[in-house]
Amino acid sequence: MLISSLNFKGGQGKSLWAAILAGWLGPKTEVLDLDPQQGDAHSWAEKAGYPTRLIWRDHKAVLQAAAASEDWFVADCPPLESPEVRAALHFSQLVVVPLIPGGAQDARAWGRLVAALRDARGLNPGMKVAVVINGYRQTALGKDFIEMLKEWHSPKTGQAVLGVVPMRVRLAEQFGAGEVPSDPSVDDVLKKLRAFAQK
Repeated sequence: MLISSLNFKGGQGKSLWAAILAGWLGPKTEVLDLDPQQGDAHSWAEKAGYPTRLIWRDHKAVLQAAAASEDWFVADCPPLESPEVRAALHFSQLVVVPLIPGGAQDARAWGRLVAALRDARGLNPGMKVAVVINGYRQTALGKDFIEMLKEWHSPKTGQAVLGVVPMRVRLAEQFGAGEVPSDPSVDDVLKKLRAFAQK
């Protein structure tokens, strides 16, 4: 079983959410870091005692095997449109998209991602996609972004916006220390994620 944390833009909290998802699924969950240049999720997993691999090559075969397994795997994807991300979209049962709805770059990355998700569903029709808002910039563009997300939200068709998690310093500190990042807002999103994934 494969869950991926991805976004086409950096700095959105993908590695943080890979750690949160691994903690949610339990210590036998293997973290697959598809961004070996950064390796943040791999570093966290090593500190936290979770099985982990940096995936330098053969990403498609690794992700296909993870998706077919009865065990849980969490893939932390690189922040760009790439073969690794396309493979993650092809094989993931669930995709979590952490994002910060802010400026024009965020909106453009979201538009490209929506198109990629639509294309991926042709090969992976059962894939569910959950968006988690990591903080929120109170700007005109940010408000427009939130409106776009409301229009996109459609749990019956397998896509949902699960809520907002404020980007607290404590979450980053927990991640850096190899702890499972936790917060009441994270717990609330995970509760909604469980209900969404089971529908």
